[in-house]
Amino acid sequence: MKSLTFLFLLVLGMIELWVLGSHCVCREERPQRNAYGVTRQVALATPSESSEREPADGLPVPIYPGTRVDTAEIQPPHATTKRLSEAPTASRLSTRIQGQTTVLSMVEHQVVRGQISATETRARNDARVQLQHQVTAWLASDIPAAWKPPAPLIDRLIVRTELEPVEKDYGTLYKATLHVDSTPARRAELIAAYQHELVVRRMGLMGGGLAGILTCLAALAGYIRADEATKGYYTNWLRAAAAAGVGASGVLIYQVLT
Repeated sequence: MKSLTFLFLLVLGMIELWVLGSHCVCREERPQRNAYGVTRQVALATPSESSEREPADGLPVPIYPGTRVDTAEIQPPHATTKRLSEAPTASRLSTRIQGQTTVLSMVEHQVVRGQISATETRARNDARVQLQHQVTAWLASDIPAAWKPPAPLIDRLIVRTELEPVEKDYGTLYKATLHVDSTPARRAELIAAYQHELVVRRMGLMGGGLAGILTCLAALAGYIRADEATKGYYTNWLRAAAAAGVGASGVLIYQVLT
């Protein structure tokens, strides 16, 4: 009878460890890249800010000159494959900064521009969001894209912020430009922060697993002693109490780790 109880508690503990491991492990997902190992970003062409809109017949809103299309032709799609000779060269994919070959990005150019916004606050916030996206692409070779850098580290990258007013017919808009410190020391600081967070998460997972094992052993020992002391009169109740204790400890450990 005691062997069956031990087996039951052991299986319950293994299920608890499996649940903790499947929910708390830090999954390192790498961003998808093209055949040349570079994260590609596509930017749509937009009319220049200096061009003015003009009224168009049959349209309720003004449009930019030369952007209206009256006819269309049906053509087969262009082939997406390229010959090996047409592959981008290394000079177009990377640049040398202080003797190291790194992937091109706005961060390494030390300037990040936000989109035109209605207020100064929105312009600064949009520029900061653009900076976070660029930092993720900047660290893509060493850090998973799912990891978000802490806000204090993002603030340290910003050297100064420039706010440019943009005059329009319907009012004044704003565009923010961030000058960024992209030295290797800042990059190493971000990588060190990710590694520290990863170590802390793994140590917490190991501690939670050890706590689950100790809880199972303590419940088993308490059940055996209580069963011997009561001469087997409360065996079923003691089993239920031991199982409830193990389950409650598993829920508590899961809440702490998550």
